[in-house]
Amino acid sequence: MCVLRVSDFLSYSKPCLIIVVYDRYKRRKKSRLLEALLKDPFEVHFLILRATEHEVDYYPQDKDIHLLDELTLPSDSEADVMVRLVPNDLKRALGA
Repeated sequence: MCVLRVSDFLSYSKPCLIIVVYDRYKRRKKSRLLEALLKDPFEVHFLILRATEHEVDYYPQDKDIHLLDELTLPSDSEADVMVRLVPNDLKRALGA
């Protein structure tokens, strides 16, 4: 016959409760990071190469590579633009 006492249950439930709360916190944190990663999966920049590699007429070039967040072109123009897409790192976002 098994006898259960309330005091026994309370003495063992506190560590279990802490583990459950911590586990839920970690799961919630991980889901928030994944949601943020899904909202912004790539780092996006307009790429302006060196003048010796590729010639463009819509931005002044020099010996350096430029990564621009914004590029302004005339509305009636046609231009080839290079876009640099770098995927955000899932392992770094999760802290692994």
